[in-house]
Amino acid sequence: MGNLQQEKHQFSMYLSGGGKRKLCLDITLIENSQVLLLNEPTTNKHRRY
Repeated sequence: MGNLQQEKHQFSMYLSGGGKRKLCLDITLIENSQVLLLNEPTTNKHRRY
């Protein structure tokens, strides 16, 4: 999972596009779904994550 520790006290609306995408991916992984469909999951992902 990603390292979003710096942003943990921010509302998601203040995250960058890549930060929002990483947050969504992390939430999906936490849910531990049996099926995970990803459509270009690294598009607009900021490199620092």
